[in-house]
Amino acid sequence: GGSMSISIDGVNNTITGISLGKVIQVVSTFHSTNTSTSSTSFVSMCSLNITPSLSSSKIFGAFTTMIAHKGDGSATTLFSYLAAFRDSTNVHQTIQGYANLANDDQIYNNVALNFLDSPSTTSQIAYSMQVKMNGTAGFGQFNSGVANGVSQVLMEIAVW
Repeated sequence: GGSMSISIDGVNNTITGISLGKVIQVVSTFHSTNTSTSSTSFVSMCSLNITPSLSSSKIFGAFTTMIAHKGDGSATTLFSYLAAFRDSTNVHQTIQGYANLANDDQIYNNVALNFLDSPSTTSQIAYSMQVKMNGTAGFGQFNSGVANGVSQVLMEIAVW
């Protein structure tokens, strides 16, 4: 292999010899509509569009919300899946908000979903936060509690 030389100039605050990314676009929104579901299929909570400037860009996304898991009168274990979708493609999925419930209990969880995607396009794309439940009794209410909403931020990162 070859050698690499990286230079850091503390006087002029520059770095040379490596490829760096730069945030070139930020879009954000706040959704305040509650979404309740017991569905075992993904349901969209919110969506935000971005049009990348470069086909080589990466998109960093950050979603935050609060989930209330609610029992239906019997003891149950509930958990929810959160996913980030680019249009109809699931780009990142995680399990959030696990709860053991007795009767009609409810448990609130603050959740965050972060992802990095390479869409390879300069056409407008929609990123949505989607949720589904594990299929036991009870349901999840999203955008719930004190915060009462979903914060959604998308950043286009140019890489060169």
